[in-house]
Amino acid sequence: MSYKIRLFIICCVILITGAVGLAAVPIANEEIACDEAGLAQLLEQFSVSSDIPYEEALRALYDAALAYQRYAVNCGYIPDAVQLEALSEHTLGQMDIAMLLRALAVGQDVDAIIAELADMRGDPIRGQLLYNGLEPAIDGSVLSCVGCHNGVAAPALAGTWTRTVEVRLQDEALAGYDATRYLVESIVNPEAYVVSNYMGGLMPPFYGEKLDMQMLADLLAYLESQDQPIEGD
Repeated sequence: MSYKIRLFIICCVILITGAVGLAAVPIANEEIACDEAGLAQLLEQFSVSSDIPYEEALRALYDAALAYQRYAVNCGYIPDAVQLEALSEHTLGQMDIAMLLRALAVGQDVDAIIAELADMRGDPIRGQLLYNGLEPAIDGSVLSCVGCHNGVAAPALAGTWTRTVEVRLQDEALAGYDATRYLVESIVNPEAYVVSNYMGGLMPPFYGEKLDMQMLADLLAYLESQDQPIEGD
């Protein structure tokens, strides 16, 4: 999935699910049938009278537009490329850069991240570029992985996957973890588990705000390729 298409999808989700106001719309689309009678019910519920004050009418129009969009999508309509581009431009016009980055970033909810990763395929070559600071994160900065993971300040890169499976996951503190969960948590919430013999507080806690889901999948694919025989801890 390209970055631009992903951005379009995020914009659609933001508007359709109510992140910018739909929560205030008194409608439960699951109770309105996807047929002519249901459409008539929707149009009647969201008709806007010219008799109400102007500011109140503006809000009613906005709520109606959001409700109509959600109804159409819930009933199977797929917006075309022109509509998606217009929607994304409108959404971007309502958002500052900080809001956009938060929408793109994976965050720190490990369970939610793993659920989304299940349908994704990572590119280990791009993951290598990210790891080595040769490709920027979503905010334009570069990751500092290669500067610390040298076996002195932090565990070395070589053998990361092997150590995860054969050493880390043997720790009772990680009962119930698999390699993916351990690595995801280590990236987005590094203080949750600190490897013995290494100092806590060194790994930045904000990578969950710098990576989108594809970037994280790419990093994981690169780390999975690090299956050399164990070197040190």
